[in-house]
Amino acid sequence: MSNGVSQGPYTDNRTDQQKNIDVMGHPGAYIQSVTVAGGTQADFTGSQFGYGAVICAAASDSTITLTNGGTVAAASLIGAGVVDLSVLKVSGGSGGSVYVLKKAL
Repeated sequence: MSNGVSQGPYTDNRTDQQKNIDVMGHPGAYIQSVTVAGGTQADFTGSQFGYGAVICAAASDSTITLTNGGTVAAASLIGAGVVDLSVLKVSGGSGGSVYVLKKAL
């Protein structure tokens, strides 16, 4: 090269799976999950932004707070499967779990 910098060997350390995702995108609608156990709280702001669906396990009595206000009782969603919601936080409850899914944006 004319600027005195020579090209060195390039090593691509990505896995084949990561290479495929980088080229073709994620194959599903959801790319990550967080389990929020009863009695704990998880906030989905900042670096946790993008969680847009929930699955409520049996006996879950947590509260799901939505990004533009309002709440949904997790107990009302038990057995509903994947429910699309714009999640701000999941809190409270004494039992069960809420699985919060991050959307592929």
